[in-house]
Amino acid sequence: MREGLHKIVSSDETIAAISTPLGRSGIGVVRMSGREAAAITSRLFKSNAPNSVLEHRKAQVGAWMSVTGEEIDEVVVTLFRGPESYTGEDVVEISGHGNPFILSRIVESIRIAGARIAAPGEFTLRSVAHGKMDLIQAEAVREFIDAQTEQQARTALRQMEGTVSKRIRPHKDKLVDVIARLEAGIDFAEDDVDVPDNAAVVKAITLISAGLASLKDTFGYGRILAEGLRLAILGKPNVGKSSLFNRLVSADRAIVTEVPGTTRDVLTETVNMDGVPLRFADTAGVRETEDRIESIGVTRTGGARWLAGA
Repeated sequence: MREGLHKIVSSDETIAAISTPLGRSGIGVVRMSGREAAAITSRLFKSNAPNSVLEHRKAQVGAWMSVTGEEIDEVVVTLFRGPESYTGEDVVEISGHGNPFILSRIVESIRIAGARIAAPGEFTLRSVAHGKMDLIQAEAVREFIDAQTEQQARTALRQMEGTVSKRIRPHKDKLVDVIARLEAGIDFAEDDVDVPDNAAVVKAITLISAGLASLKDTFGYGRILAEGLRLAILGKPNVGKSSLFNRLVSADRAIVTEVPGTTRDVLTETVNMDGVPLRFADTAGVRETEDRIESIGVTRTGGARWLAGA
């Protein structure tokens, strides 16, 4: 698989992108990765320290310049030499002020200097291609970023560190060994290399399958933990749906009155229950009504039922 990724990922191209979320903040980070990352940085970065040179894992303060020599921002630049970097290539991280306009100007200056804008997820793709992580760890990066609860973050962090990969690797190695023996017996039959008999192959695969079955049993809970549960509260008008919703989310979120049909839209709220995110939906009461607005709410209740998987 890694060989295939190397065909997709060109080490001749240097990529750059804003790594922090869009919005205004004290600090924003631009990341650059590739063969020319250090050279582009040397061209556009002017350190406050005279005669300084970029060094591995050493942060430097200075000014980031445009290709025409105009100062864009005061920044902190850190170089990570490959393979000791996130992508396995030379990586430069530029920490500037978290103004989207300024960060975009920094990225544009890098593009003009010879890099290109990174595609979504391309830094992690390069990390996989250069053997810094596998696909399971790469997926865990996204889950860690999207985590809404402490349990989600803790589980994703363990996967990023290779917990699941280490459990799968022995089974993969055994399966590759079976395949190698079969292929050797077929390709080198004239050299008296025997093909393993069917019983031996079945026994080996059965043992591999049994080992993977125990891992498969954890998938259901892992999926619930990663994606959460969606629960719609359904029923007739004035049976306490909104009161229950408010109680579950511990907030006065929905209007509660004795008048039937008070809830006319789908209200949603997410709560953390033992580390699992639960998204509750309060819905309009299900009944026949001549009220145009309430009827729209009843229609949306059907959508909420589908959303919850009912």
